[in-house]
Amino acid sequence: MSRRFEGAGAGVAAVEDASFEIDAHSRIALVGPSGSGKSTLLHLMAGLLDPSAGSVSWPALDEAGDGRPGAIAVVFQAPSLVPWLDAVENVMVPLLLQELAEKAARRQAEAALAALGLAEIGDKLPEELSGGEAQRVTVARAMAQKAKLLLADEPTGQLDQATAREVMSALVHAADRNRAALIVATHDPAVAAVLSVVWCMDHGRLAVEKRAVV
Repeated sequence: MSRRFEGAGAGVAAVEDASFEIDAHSRIALVGPSGSGKSTLLHLMAGLLDPSAGSVSWPALDEAGDGRPGAIAVVFQAPSLVPWLDAVENVMVPLLLQELAEKAARRQAEAALAALGLAEIGDKLPEELSGGEAQRVTVARAMAQKAKLLLADEPTGQLDQATAREVMSALVHAADRNRAALIVATHDPAVAAVLSVVWCMDHGRLAVEKRAVV
């Protein structure tokens, strides 16, 4: 699978000839320098980008539909919250899109916020949150979906070390509880060490796969 962005000359190959399989127990840290293609690879996995060559297939997820919105959940690098919805309502959005009843969606959203220590800010709008709080709300939104593939792009980038540990613990527990695969793009060695496998991106290529040192 490859993804090329067109531009001057031959364009830019953001991901080139990536090939992999992921099972339900995968706990993968995706590491590499800025611009190496980590975010593009996650977006290809999520179906947010189409490959320029090759394909992405999730046979186990296709059993439950087309893979979205319920089967795949994404934590984006920026918080990306809806500004006119409070924190609970932001977490509820994908659940309501899955046609979950409003009461059940609110229950799941509140539980996800509580798991990240955010029970007290559920009624706050995004503009009333700190950068770290907004990022944790984004993580809660993904966790609440109970997806089978959980993709996180630098989920701890705006957090202090203690809060980052809490967020990673919550993500791993959510993946364990839902028997989901978890893939986290990160620059942080402490985050990578929480996960059992490390994939390295280098100039658009998935260059190295190795066991993490825990």
